[in-house]
Amino acid sequence: MKNHKALNRLICAAVVSQDFRHKLLEAPLEAVSSGYMGCAFALTAEEVRMLSSIEASDFQSFSQQVCDWISANGNEGNGHRHAKYIQHEEEMLAPIGALWLPAAELE
Repeated sequence: MKNHKALNRLICAAVVSQDFRHKLLEAPLEAVSSGYMGCAFALTAEEVRMLSSIEASDFQSFSQQVCDWISANGNEGNGHRHAKYIQHEEEMLAPIGALWLPAAELE
């Protein structure tokens, strides 16, 4: 099985940043290459091809396609959750450099 931690970080960045989320929907490869908050996304060539093939008008559809691709291509249990939960995580996550922690753990 494969580990898709960079894709997880990409989705987390889109959850917490409306600007990054918009950029990801409009130009996913540009969003990936520019990174988020100074952190790069170390995606595989296969992951980049998948992102470039996504056609989505909203983030829920985008994240669902990523989740479906991960499910079909292996996941080593690195914290990926179904896309229907991702849309509710904006209040639960807070960026700490390259790490993402539940906001409750920051208090």
